Amino acid sequence: MKKVTMQGSHEKPNVHRSKIVHYCYNTTNKEGEHFIMEHALSYLLAGSQEFYSDSYKYLFKTGDIRLFAKDQLGRFVKIPPTGEQFVVITVRLDRDTLLDMSAELQLSARDNYTGPPVLQLPRDPLLINFFQSLKPYYDGIPPVNEALVNIKIREAIMILLEVNPVLQNLLFDFRKPDKMSLKAFMLRNYYYNVNIDRFAYLTGRSLATFKRDFQKTFGMPPHAWLMQQRLQKAHEMLQKKGLSALDVFEEVGFKDYTHFSFAFKKAFGYPPSATKTYNF
Repeated sequence: MKKVTMQGSHEKPNVHRSKIVHYCYNTTNKEGEHFIMEHALSYLLAGSQEFYSDSYKYLFKTGDIRLFAKDQLGRFVKIPPTGEQFVVITVRLDRDTLLDMSAELQLSARDNYTGPPVLQLPRDPLLINFFQSLKPYYDGIPPVNEALVNIKIREAIMILLEVNPVLQNLLFDFRKPDKMSLKAFMLRNYYYNVNIDRFAYLTGRSLATFKRDFQKTFGMPPHAWLMQQRLQKAHEMLQKKGLSALDVFEEVGFKDYTHFSFAFKKAFGYPPSATKTYNF
């Protein structure tokens, strides 16, 4: 349970310890969870939001209610209304709560979930009223008891099952990702700045197996390949699109501009700011 007011776009809350988070941004913010570890129910109260996941792009506006499925990579861009704040409430549907409810209520996935990884939910009165009831949980002084927070998480899960019963197949599927083509996955997702163990998990491998398979597939260790791919993509973007280095470094998977600039100069012999633009 947490309220976060952001004055700039370079601060980032630790959301992993909070199940209910209220975000406020005064400026456009391009940061976001690159690895979505647990299901998240989110209500956009003010502003607009872009979400990029694999080959999909989602555009959301004020009033939209979304469910983000676990075990996916994604990038958020949060855009406040002119002269106002971007405001969103996010509720994390943690695995422990779902496991407890599965055992107590005999809830399990009855079939494979085949829907999209991000769902825009209807503005059902049950959902609207639920989010309105959360204000004391993120704005309360002193903080609300954690036991009460857990009750609200359970309420959110039951409302989702009431609004869309098919979501039982998504929420109560506790399997890990299946093993998949490492090459295809990495070529699609190398620009996400996540730890190697996340890539291993999402491709259905242990870290040791991932490193071994990676060396066989690409002929070099993961860190070296990721650096090469990200720098090459940055170089291409700077040449062909005429973007500034500050526009590019986050897009290709760097969190720190100084690190990006140093690595770029080492690879190409000149700083990213000196890259010439060509019209091909």
